Amino acid sequence: MASMDNPEYSAVIVTKSGARYNITSIMTGVETAEEEGQVAQRVTVPFFNAPNGSAYLNDAVNVMDRMYLYANDGNSPKEVFRGFIWEIEYSSNREKIVSATCYDNLIFFQESEESKFFAKGQSTSQVTSSLCADWGVKQNYTYDSITHDKLTLQGTLSDIFLNDLLGEVKRQKGTRFVMRSREDIVDIAPVGQNDTVYTLHQNERVTSTNSRVSMSGVITKIKIMGAADDSGTSNTAAVVIGKTNEYGTLQKIRQKDTPPVNPAKLAEYASAAAGVPCEVIENVAKNTFAVVLRANSDTIDRVKQAIDEAKPAHLIYIIYVELLRSAQADICVAIASSRRTVYPDEEVDQWQRMAGAVQYAAVTATKNRTYTEIEVQ
Repeated sequence: MASMDNPEYSAVIVTKSGARYNITSIMTGVETAEEEGQVAQRVTVPFFNAPNGSAYLNDAVNVMDRMYLYANDGNSPKEVFRGFIWEIEYSSNREKIVSATCYDNLIFFQESEESKFFAKGQSTSQVTSSLCADWGVKQNYTYDSITHDKLTLQGTLSDIFLNDLLGEVKRQKGTRFVMRSREDIVDIAPVGQNDTVYTLHQNERVTSTNSRVSMSGVITKIKIMGAADDSGTSNTAAVVIGKTNEYGTLQKIRQKDTPPVNPAKLAEYASAAAGVPCEVIENVAKNTFAVVLRANSDTIDRVKQAIDEAKPAHLIYIIYVELLRSAQADICVAIASSRRTVYPDEEVDQWQRMAGAVQYAAVTATKNRTYTEIEVQ
């Protein structure tokens, strides 16, 4: 019987294609965490890998699908979490458990950087509303607000909110605040205005994992800032935009470099534009470097634009895709720098088919290199 002390939980996954999966009956438990200094709430939901037509749920569910969690305290189910699947781990042992680690939309604030100037005279709520709007998020602001002097904000977006803006209000007003996501709306309120807090319990269960898909480390946008003027304001010199429609805005701030730009930064710019891991190899010919895409990508034009804006003018480059096959009968497939699956010996001969079937896949190994040259610049 559901009650405040022992609520019943239900969960629904909605994929990017719109398919809905009610996994309530196959969940093995729920775990939640709100770590100190982090704004995004984390929920982990393990569930059995049930059949889904001719396949299984682990084939149907992917990162950036939506997770909705509800609690029934005896009255009616209430939404207690809405977020994105950020990481999936699959256990192929006898229990066949899929574990989905999810974060609410504040994960994009936590994983992104910003650099922005605000003129003197704007209130805290106006500044936070502007920043939320840049990320396509609405806010509900009921906390105290102060009028700020001119602001030059730079750093992790969550740190800008917690320390530079709301932290300053707390220092001046002496009132504590809470920042959270509620049904995709950023709620900034004084401490003490919380609704009912449900305790989520997890069944004790040990699983072994052999595949993992994660959004950790993915960058989809880079803002390149120019030199600061006498007032300390920096203009945006360039913006490299990758697959924000598919993976959301995960932004990093970089200062405009003076040549020569090192290969690591060129590779970072190329990776953000391509949406797949990239590597830069120097001196492949006189005054020539190579940009190697570790997977097929349909964004070559964006990669060229990013490289053209950053590279030294006297250098030329080639762009190609490189797939590497292993003679050791193990193949690792990576999606957006983060998906990893190890295939058994009998599947080695299917490596190329698998790489073609999974978008943004990069097959990495040690022998028999195959090059598909895309374009020479």
